[in-house]
Amino acid sequence: MNAYKNLIEKIYPARFGEKTDVQFYLAMETAYFRMQKLETTNDFILYNYRNTFFFLKRHICNAIQDGTRRVIYDLNESDKKCLDAFIEKLNGSFYDKIELDEILDNVNSILSNYNLTKNPDEFKEYGFRAIA
Repeated sequence: MNAYKNLIEKIYPARFGEKTDVQFYLAMETAYFRMQKLETTNDFILYNYRNTFFFLKRHICNAIQDGTRRVIYDLNESDKKCLDAFIEKLNGSFYDKIELDEILDNVNSILSNYNLTKNPDEFKEYGFRAIA
């Protein structure tokens, strides 16, 4: 959960006095442990796990896309290819929690090399101006 929380805090910083929302991850983790606890396959629990996993994947994919947009002009080519590959993987049909955690770790290590908290004045060097 720490990798998820770190990614969300980087991309969507919480306002002063608020905490990062980790409900998507907690719902998926709860469904995952319920599924692991069962000895037989229960369709409802499997459906619940896949459903919560899907929404978590979408949320992570959106966060990666938003983070990429914020540093698009600073990204080197290999990091851009890696992030694009992770986005493609998240849009695919996998439901493995361990693989998702590895993706989160890798995305965090890539995005930690870039300044995601740009001030609007910093975009002037790229020819953009702040909108008042």
